[in-house]
Amino acid sequence: MYVNALQARRLSKVLEILTQAKSEDDDGRCLRQRLVEPIAELMNADYVASLVWDARSARFGHGVCSRADEGHLRAYENQFQFTDPIAQRLHPLRYPTLVTQVIPQRELVKSEFFDRFLDTKAMYWGVNLYAHNGQRDVGDLRIWRAKGKNNFDAHELDMLRLIYPSLVNALTAHSPALAQTAGTWPASKAQQIRQLQQRHGLSPREAQVAMLVAQGHADKEIAKLADMGFATVRTHLGNALRKTGCAHRKALIALVCTHKLP
Repeated sequence: MYVNALQARRLSKVLEILTQAKSEDDDGRCLRQRLVEPIAELMNADYVASLVWDARSARFGHGVCSRADEGHLRAYENQFQFTDPIAQRLHPLRYPTLVTQVIPQRELVKSEFFDRFLDTKAMYWGVNLYAHNGQRDVGDLRIWRAKGKNNFDAHELDMLRLIYPSLVNALTAHSPALAQTAGTWPASKAQQIRQLQQRHGLSPREAQVAMLVAQGHADKEIAKLADMGFATVRTHLGNALRKTGCAHRKALIALVCTHKLP
C-alpha cells in the first residue's frame, strides 16, 4: 500500500497513540478522545465519533467526537440512534465499510436520520469501523465528510484496515470493564431486530424494549437501561405485544428467543 509523506506522518501518529497508550478509565474514553482528531486528519474527514455498544442496554454510548459539539453527540445517544438506519447494518461487520455499501446514498438522504441528524452537521459521505475482540465489542469509529468532498476510496479503506489490529488491541486493553459485559449481537440477533421492525411494524424503541424483555429485564430495569420513563416502557411493551400478536410477556420472550418470527 502506497502512502505519501503526509499520510505516513499521520498514520504514524495514529499508530503511536494506539501502541503507546497507558491504562485508563473503564470505557477507554480518554484513549478514544485522543484518537478521533488524528483519525480525522488521516482520513481528511470533517467529523469523527467513537461510541461503544452496550449489549445490556441494547444501545450505543460512552461517545466522544472530534469537530462537533457534545450536544450533537448526546442527541445521537439519547434519541437518534433509534432511527439510525446505518449502525445495525454495519455493526456486525469486522472491517471498515462505506455507508454506501449498506444503504444507497439516495435512500440515506431521504431518511429522517439524515435530515434531522447528519445534515445538521454537513455529514454526507461516511465510513464506519467497529472493533470486535471475538464476540466482544470494544468501540467504533464513525468517520464523515461533507457533501462537497469525494466519498472515501479504497486506498483510505486500506489505511483503516492497517490500523484495525492495533485498534482492537488498544481498546481491549483499555476497556476492561466493558470487555467483560458488553458484546455485539451476532448477525442472527441483528436480523431479529430488523424482523421485529419489518415484519411486525415495531418502532426502533419498541424493538429495543422487546429485546430487553427477552434478555430477562424487568420493566423498571428496562427504563433505566434504555433511559426512558417507566410509563413509556409499558407503552412500548404494550405496542410490541399487540403488533406481534403475543398475548403476554412470556409469548413475546419465546418469539424473540426462539427466532420463530411468523
